[in-house]
Amino acid sequence: MRGLNRVFFISLALLFGSLKPVYAADFVAGIEYQEIIPAQQTTAPAGKVEVVELFWYGCSHCYRMEPALKKWLANKPANVHFVRMPAQLNKGWEIHAGAYFVAEALGIVDKVHEPIFKAIHANRKPHSKPKLMKVDELAAFFLKFGVSREKFMKIYNSFSTRNKLAHARGMGQRYGARSVPTFIVNGKYRTNETMAGGHKKDMFAVIDKLIADESKAGK
Repeated sequence: MRGLNRVFFISLALLFGSLKPVYAADFVAGIEYQEIIPAQQTTAPAGKVEVVELFWYGCSHCYRMEPALKKWLANKPANVHFVRMPAQLNKGWEIHAGAYFVAEALGIVDKVHEPIFKAIHANRKPHSKPKLMKVDELAAFFLKFGVSREKFMKIYNSFSTRNKLAHARGMGQRYGARSVPTFIVNGKYRTNETMAGGHKKDMFAVIDKLIADESKAGK
């Protein structure tokens, strides 16, 4: 029996030793990520690698991505320049994109970003109408953060906000984004959770791999 057990354990060791683990080097263009052709310009300072998150406040997947994204941001490579960009894959998304740019103009994105997501998605009953889908509702929501309706509407309807909306809409098209959340690395690569096999952890591993590649290329 001792001899049989020894053979059994040796066989197991050989079996598991032959299994190839998945490394970042195994990520393949066209599978875990896609190349953006032509590559797009970035806003990153010299020596930085830009990572853009395309999101929509009404997207439940974006809402569920937030905890994993926050964890990644807390430990991201030092040379990463992170940018949030509200997507506008259809006309209805423009309202939320405009609200984001109001928050950006007022310097309160960190204060309102998560609360907007929670107000729309947390404790939402099945088949219930989503909240904050109208400009007036968003203006009322911003009152909680000391922003008057008049101030909100002035920035929301401003020429600057219209320009930012147009720019973000155009960039989303040039990135080739078809869904959210989608991440763009240095204007060259596009990935999302689905491409990474449906796992948030794997998606951020793909992003880290692309950042590392771009960092080496920039040296």
